[in-house]
Amino acid sequence: MDLSRINAAAAKTFLPTKKVMDLEVGEVYTVSAIREVKTRFGTKVVVEVEEEFQFFLPNHLQLYFEKEPDQLATLKVQVDNNNISLEYLGDRKLKFITRRKNLYYAELGQY
Repeated sequence: MDLSRINAAAAKTFLPTKKVMDLEVGEVYTVSAIREVKTRFGTKVVVEVEEEFQFFLPNHLQLYFEKEPDQLATLKVQVDNNNISLEYLGDRKLKFITRRKNLYYAELGQY
């Protein structure tokens, strides 16, 4: 039995969780991962930022992704390809942006 995978999983630490309101207005953050987690309130989407911290998406985005699961799947693919950043606009509003060749940004959508 190869215990290296089990030991790697056991050694993994959880990132600190922040509230969306704790993000800095106007700051652009690189999204390093996005995933769905099951909570006592149902399935929620968690965004990992620059492998430093994580936060739960606001409810209005959660509802959007429940109605449009294909959009969430597309977003996950873009995050896996290291193409997504987000900007916090304040008042729990986020703007997702996609990187195209180095520092060029195009708006993916504002929800």
